Amino acid sequence: MNRRNDTSQTDLSAEQSLKALERDCEFEITPCTSFDFNDSRRFTQIELGTVQASHMSALTQQIPNIIAAGTMAQAYTVRFPQGLPHTLMALHQGGYSTIIRENGLFTGTASMYSLSTQAALMGAFTAISVATGQYFLTQINGEMKLMNKKLDEILAFLHEDKKAELMSEMNFIRYASRHYSATMSHEQQRIATLCGLQEGRKTAIKDIEFYTHRLENEVRIQAESLDSLNEKKEKAVLYKQSTEFAKQLYVMSGLLEVYYAQNADSTYIKELEEEMTGYLEECDHRIINSFSTLKGQIVGYKSSLKNVEVINRKANDEKKAKLEEEVDILIDHYRNQKSNDLLNAIQFALSGVSKSSEYYLTREGKVFIKA
Repeated sequence: MNRRNDTSQTDLSAEQSLKALERDCEFEITPCTSFDFNDSRRFTQIELGTVQASHMSALTQQIPNIIAAGTMAQAYTVRFPQGLPHTLMALHQGGYSTIIRENGLFTGTASMYSLSTQAALMGAFTAISVATGQYFLTQINGEMKLMNKKLDEILAFLHEDKKAELMSEMNFIRYASRHYSATMSHEQQRIATLCGLQEGRKTAIKDIEFYTHRLENEVRIQAESLDSLNEKKEKAVLYKQSTEFAKQLYVMSGLLEVYYAQNADSTYIKELEEEMTGYLEECDHRIINSFSTLKGQIVGYKSSLKNVEVINRKANDEKKAKLEEEVDILIDHYRNQKSNDLLNAIQFALSGVSKSSEYYLTREGKVFIKA
């Protein structure tokens, strides 16, 4: 007798099916005490798009039927001990089954889980993942101070050779970040955006190297007057700003790639964080060295004015001291910064992919996290 298609006797009940999924995919859904979710000091609502909202509605309608019999609640807590992406990876793998043996032979498999339960969970958890990704990206985008400047302010410091290229990449990054939720619902568009982000990351690295190299070359040129030293400093500052702008593009394209790919592999996340932070720290070290070289030239500058020109010599000394102070401020910014916005953004974004998380689902299909 072939029992391959006879699953009615081997399917678990809805409640048993949920418990089996909770165990194997490492999540937990439990009724929770009614909270005041309007209290913005304690809770933040995760905004859901139309598609995500429909998935959440489908799950919240099923929860009373698949959770412990007779349990009714106004809200439910969903916990992901190893992070939501980990659970999604397990759900996507599928294939959870029992092997049917008959007379010592394998005759087929029977599904352990209710397909409707698994489909509802998959859709809802994917919706939460996408909505949370949009939330994280919005927070991170606020740290990209140069990228958030007005267009004319950005154009004021970008070098002519790379202006069009960097502005194009910036607009694409803004687009990918702003429309993350909508794009994730359309696979072909998601893949196309992902390819664009990978190319953008390579472009950002190329431009970082371009501007950093220009900065290093600029400070090597010997100056013959304080005016030329000041002009050199002004050019160096522009190259530094352009480098910082390209660094922000590098970080955002890299983080967006992780969120669009939804790759929560722990080894990949760890290596990516080490790669990105290491490269940014190397860039900062090169900038410090460049401005230290410039400071050395300022300190070593000696006026050719004669002793009789006391007034002019005093003015020159004051100009030199002011120039040295300005360069010192630039160096100290990198050496003594207690909090690096870009490094913090990387840690914040990547930890959000794999850390344990907890969400609150209301019977109306709304999703909240602790503020």
